Amino acid sequence: MKILLLGGTQEGKQLAEWFANQPQIELIYSTKKALTRPSADYTTIHGGFSGVNGLAEKLKNEGFDLLLDMTYPYAAKMSQNAVIAASLSSVPIWSFQSPPWIAEPDNQWYFYSSLPEVLEAITPYHRCFFSTANGLQKKWNTIPSHQHWFIRCRSEKGQKTTDQRRFIEGRGPLEYDEAFKHFVSLEIEVLISYDSGGKAAKAKIEAAKAASIPVFFICRPIPQQTDRQFTNITSIKNALIQDYCLNVA
Repeated sequence: MKILLLGGTQEGKQLAEWFANQPQIELIYSTKKALTRPSADYTTIHGGFSGVNGLAEKLKNEGFDLLLDMTYPYAAKMSQNAVIAASLSSVPIWSFQSPPWIAEPDNQWYFYSSLPEVLEAITPYHRCFFSTANGLQKKWNTIPSHQHWFIRCRSEKGQKTTDQRRFIEGRGPLEYDEAFKHFVSLEIEVLISYDSGGKAAKAKIEAAKAASIPVFFICRPIPQQTDRQFTNITSIKNALIQDYCLNVA
C-alpha cells in the first residue's frame, strides 16, 4: 500500500514513524519546508506540488492508494487543494485534526475570526506576546505607538528588531517553563495564539493561565470534507487495518 502523507503536525510525524515500521506500507512524507533528518526510515519531500494539478498528477502517476492530510489546522489552502486533487485522481483522502482545546471555567479565553479582529481587540494592551509570526509580516510597520510586540519565530535571521518589535527564536511547541519565563520576565499582558489543539502546543496556554494572562485566539478555518476524518492517530491505524486488511506490527 502506498500512502502520501501531507505533514506539518507532531501527530503526522508520529504516524509517519509508525508507517516506516510496517513492511506493507510505502510512505512518502511531504512538508512545506525541509525537515531535519527524520529518525525513521521513510522518504520525505518538500516544497509543494505546483498546485492542485501537480498534486493530482503525482497521486495518479505514482500509484498512490491513499492521501492522508495531517497538515496544520490553519493550512486551509493546502487542505482544499488536497481534496480537489484527490477527486481529480480518484484517490481516497483521509484527514486528521486535533480536537480544539476546551476552556475551563477560570480560563481567560477569547475567540476571534481573523487576525485583524484580534489586533483590534488587543488595542488596550501594551505588551503583547504572539506565539507565531504567521500572518504578521504585513502588520509589523503598523504597530500602535503604545504597544510592544514579542513574536516567536523559527529564526531571527532576516528579522529586524525595533523598539516596538522583538523576535524570540524557537522551533516546535513552546514548552511550559520557557513560556512562563517569557511571560513573567517580559511583563506580558496578553497572549495571541492559534487554536492548534494537541497536548504539546497547549503548554503555552497553561503557562498563560498560571501567569494570569488572557489568551486571544484566532479561530480555525472550517475543515474540508474528506472521505474520513480522524481526531487521533490510533483511529487512523485501526481504520487502515480494517479497510485495507493490513497485517501490521
